[in-house]
Amino acid sequence: RSADLSGRFIESDATGIRGSGMMKLQDPTAFNTGALTGGYAISLSGLDVGGGRIAALGSIYPSGSGFVAGNSLDVNDAGNVYPTFAPFSGLYNVAATSRGTMSLSVLGFGTGTLNFAFYVVSATDIMLVSIDPLFSSGQIFAGVGTSQTGSPYLNSSFQGTPVFDMTGFT
Repeated sequence: RSADLSGRFIESDATGIRGSGMMKLQDPTAFNTGALTGGYAISLSGLDVGGGRIAALGSIYPSGSGFVAGNSLDVNDAGNVYPTFAPFSGLYNVAATSRGTMSLSVLGFGTGTLNFAFYVVSATDIMLVSIDPLFSSGQIFAGVGTSQTGSPYLNSSFQGTPVFDMTGFT
């Protein structure tokens, strides 16, 4: 077993419903709150209450004991770029089923609270989705969190042949 085993899928039938996603093999030894520690980069995208695309990138630091701190969150809401939200904090927990919940208190953004369900892939990867109702929160997000290891990062860290991944919507 390897947590690197994954697959992608795209819906391609005549129903009119569009969608895509990924599958990743899970590591059950990480299905507990204590397995998530250190820094994670989160990448989220979704819709705002007006139907516009919204995306957010940030850094979170789960403690391993249920507290999470964040030192930055950058948001682009349908072309409107907010100032960086920092710092922020919250709580999280992980059940033995791999499902976790996370609540982030991000003052000045939307209602000030972002609530997520997430699934643990491994101690280094999680998948998140908003659990706030769109019309009361103002936005819904889905995305990934990836553990950041090997820091500090310097300009010289970015050498070699890169792979660039991007999504869009017109």
